[in-house]
Amino acid sequence: MIVQALYELVRLRRNQWLDPLQLERIQLGKLKALLQHAYENVAYYRSLFDSVGVRPDHVKTLQDLDRIPITTKAQLQDLPANQIVARGTAIEHCLVRRTSGSTGRPLTVYISQQEKFQQTLVSLRILLANGLCLSDKLVYLSTQRHFAPQDRWFQLFGILRRYNISVADSPEEQARRIREIDPDVLYGYPSALTLLASTTDLPSLIKPRLIFTTAELLSPETRQLLDKAFGVETRDVYGTLEFGDIGWECDQRRGYHINTDCVLTEVVKNGRQTLPGEAGELVCTGLHSFTMPLIRYRVGDVCTLSKNGCSCGRGLSLMKVIEGRSVDFISLPDGRAISPSVVINRVKQVSGIRQYRIAQKETGALLVQIVRSDIYSGETAGQVRAVLTETTDNELEVAVEVVDHLPREKSDKFRPIRSNITPRF
Repeated sequence: MIVQALYELVRLRRNQWLDPLQLERIQLGKLKALLQHAYENVAYYRSLFDSVGVRPDHVKTLQDLDRIPITTKAQLQDLPANQIVARGTAIEHCLVRRTSGSTGRPLTVYISQQEKFQQTLVSLRILLANGLCLSDKLVYLSTQRHFAPQDRWFQLFGILRRYNISVADSPEEQARRIREIDPDVLYGYPSALTLLASTTDLPSLIKPRLIFTTAELLSPETRQLLDKAFGVETRDVYGTLEFGDIGWECDQRRGYHINTDCVLTEVVKNGRQTLPGEAGELVCTGLHSFTMPLIRYRVGDVCTLSKNGCSCGRGLSLMKVIEGRSVDFISLPDGRAISPSVVINRVKQVSGIRQYRIAQKETGALLVQIVRSDIYSGETAGQVRAVLTETTDNELEVAVEVVDHLPREKSDKFRPIRSNITPRF
């Protein structure tokens, strides 16, 4: 396993410097293998391909991929696992993930241990490309409340020491633990890091060499705040639960390098692929996703592909703009702010919800609108009310309303949290 990991990491690090044509050849080879596998082993994709008269061998170039219809999250949510997971997969041995529901509806995703291993190495490539040293201490701010022991043998020798801290803890508790660890690298949600920078004295007590943000939109204002507070240039990583890390910033911070050797990206508008510089919806194909293939899967975010490469010299395609990931804080009457990632993580654990939206129109109250799923029960609304009451420390009145449909924003996006209250950091 160690030799395999080192070999794969070396290959991944080499790939980032290949020219675009070399990377396209890698993509095409992986794509052909994926399409053949999906057609032979996944009921949903065999049916989809047959419905438009496409066979895997019809896709001879990357441009031919648009012969396959786009798949949406809603289409997969309505199917049983045996329709979307590859035949012969032992689901009980898979890692099971549920999307955060940035569209208001979570999707269950199955990945193998090998696929998780691959995603971890891709993440490590990003860190190393931005200056990570193997002796660094990394703090990850996560929505989890409890963490399984993650000590590895190499950490005993001071290599890649990782510490997990829950953003569900108070900012003061998070800051206390981070001070004790004194990390070289901070990695977390922009909202969580903003709370730490704005409500604690942490920035004056630690000197991280690297800060990475992920999962939420990193606005220019937030980037400036974090850069100034911690005295380093924040690097953003764009990823999804379905695909892992898709794009990332290097030290030039001129856009997001796409991991083109691992994921095939398209930007689509009105059913056609956009030109460089033209905004559209991101559609992805996971080139290593053989357990639960995701082929031309609509991610739901809006982005723009760059016309030019990066001055760093990497051959990886560049994504210039990402929009549509902004979510809101929940504000408490005493001025404290609850990170949206915490709220979303708690709600998605409640069964019986097909879609939800949380609105804060006044300081002391929340309105949660939910669309029922097939397993909705009389306890679902009470469970939603209970988890949000606990999350907000009993400071807010939580009302739950069952509705038949939740409309999108005017921008055609869907925000799971909408707040009219500006937090007082």
